[in-house]
Amino acid sequence: MKKVIFISILFISSQLLSQSNLIKDSIPALQINLLNTNYKDFVVVGKLIYAITKGDSLIAINFENNKINYYQNNIKCLIKTKKNEIFVLNDSGDVLLKKNDLFLVVDKFEGNPHKILTDDKDNIVVISSKYVRY
Repeated sequence: MKKVIFISILFISSQLLSQSNLIKDSIPALQINLLNTNYKDFVVVGKLIYAITKGDSLIAINFENNKINYYQNNIKCLIKTKKNEIFVLNDSGDVLLKKNDLFLVVDKFEGNPHKILTDDKDNIVVISSKYVRY
């Protein structure tokens, strides 16, 4: 019984100390409201944030000048490789690669897109409703 009380006191005191550390966080959070929307997914490349809006549009937000570029509609997934290349999946069954300010079709898939991933060698893995394609 003494052990249970001792462990309970230790647990409660550790919880009180950990809660007080949340107030003294050294990295402040800053909320940025550039668009009145929610984002499904995003990746950061340099000073650009590529994001998919809740309306399935792909946008790029430049934080140097607060400029927003609209690229594509009907985008479901995006990913950044180790080489900072941006790949996206759309509803039409295309895998698109961003080159300069254009998106080029580099592959096609069947089914509804669920996710796009990369392996450790930057090979693209597409997960759709019909298969997993490597």
